[in-house]
Amino acid sequence: MKPLSKVWWLLGGLVLAGVMFTFWDYRNYQKIETINYGHGPGEKAVTWKIDQLYQNEAAKVRIKYPIELKIINSDIVGFEGEGVKISLKVKPATGMLKDWEDKEIAGLAKNEQMYGERSYENTERVNMTVINLQRFEGDKTYMVSRYLAMKYNRLYTLEFVTELGNWQKNEGNFKEMARSLVLL
Repeated sequence: MKPLSKVWWLLGGLVLAGVMFTFWDYRNYQKIETINYGHGPGEKAVTWKIDQLYQNEAAKVRIKYPIELKIINSDIVGFEGEGVKISLKVKPATGMLKDWEDKEIAGLAKNEQMYGERSYENTERVNMTVINLQRFEGDKTYMVSRYLAMKYNRLYTLEFVTELGNWQKNEGNFKEMARSLVLL
């Protein structure tokens, strides 16, 4: 074989290898991009085992919580532990849930600000609006997630308060606990 034809065979082999690599890379990229198409960004990790049950017949509410949290008294019930404070409040309310959401946002304290837009969390039994906000106290930043729901002229407010770093790792836990809320 002539030296010139060896160069052409070498260049042809490199071009063929490059084309094959391009197709292989594109196929892998397409699989990764379309694996969860239409399902959103996915769920946050849940690390709590939510297996304890709290029920209050007078307030007509039931919620599950992890054994790591201890029950404290607030309006209806509160939980504390794992660097998190959780409270569930019920008050008489008339009107639409949207009106109460707007009042909640308009009534933020001077050291509080909205974090993102309000969102919605729906289960088979409860439709909730989620309002996330940041609360600044000195040099600490706290995250507050409020879940608002209405039934039979009662406004239910489930609130999770924790430090910023703790909120990021527990956001999935909060959502899972809120999903266990049942309005009786």
